[in-house]
Amino acid sequence: MRERGISPDTTVVFYGDKNNWWATYALWVFQLFGHDRVRVMDGGRKKWEDEGRTMTTDTPSFQPAEYPTPKRDDQRIRAFREDVLQHIERRGQLVDVRSPEEFSGEKLHMPDYPQEGAMRGGHIPGAKSMPWARAVNPDTGEFRSAAELRALY
Repeated sequence: MRERGISPDTTVVFYGDKNNWWATYALWVFQLFGHDRVRVMDGGRKKWEDEGRTMTTDTPSFQPAEYPTPKRDDQRIRAFREDVLQHIERRGQLVDVRSPEEFSGEKLHMPDYPQEGAMRGGHIPGAKSMPWARAVNPDTGEFRSAAELRALY
C-alpha cells in the first residue's frame, strides 16, 4: 500500500475484466482490512475500451505514503461456518454466484481459471444459482440497475 502511494485517506477505484469479478474481490479484501474508501468502476475495462478511452503500457510511479498496518475485521463482512449453518437452519437464502456448470458439479472451475478450482463438485444444499455475470449488462459491462438486481435476487 505504502509503495503504491495509498494512504488510509486514499479512495481506491478498482476495475478489471470478466465483469469486474476480480475488481469486486479486491474491493472486498480492502474492506476486510478496514479500507472503506473503495469503489468499483461501473462497466470495468470493457466499458472503458468500448468508449474508445486511452490505454497505456506505461508503468506508473508513486510517491510512497504512510499506511499503518491495519487489523483484519472479519466480523463485519464475512460469514463463518457457524454463521452459515445458523442461516440455513433459519431457512435463510444462500446464493451461489459461480457458473451453472460449477453449481451442478459438471465443472470444478471456470474454463479460464483452473487455479480457482473446487475440491469437489456441486453446491451447498438449498443454495440458489445466480451466476455473477447476470448482475451485469453483457453489452456494456455495467452493473444492472437496483430494480433489476432486486428482481434477480
